[in-house]
Amino acid sequence: MSLNIGYLFKPTHHEIHYVKKGASLDLRRKYERNFSTDIKDAATFECEEKAMQTIIDLVAKFRPSGDYVQTPVIVYSDTGTYKMFTCGQWSKPTFKVNSF
Repeated sequence: MSLNIGYLFKPTHHEIHYVKKGASLDLRRKYERNFSTDIKDAATFECEEKAMQTIIDLVAKFRPSGDYVQTPVIVYSDTGTYKMFTCGQWSKPTFKVNSF
């Protein structure tokens, strides 16, 4: 199973900001160094637990920004679906990725 991770600016948004291949995950760097909206640039994970923990930990570092609630997501490349982390739990992978 191949997974990608990223976030939504809000749970109601649908554009995923993927963690890029080779990202430093140092949020002091520019957005373009760590994230992309193109799934072709996305880092790939094989272990779901590692993917979940990585994106939750990363989004927890974001500073609050207005009414945005950055929402971690995991994308299942084989099905073109994703699930999001809201209210302290993961949803089922029922949301369709726009770029598929």
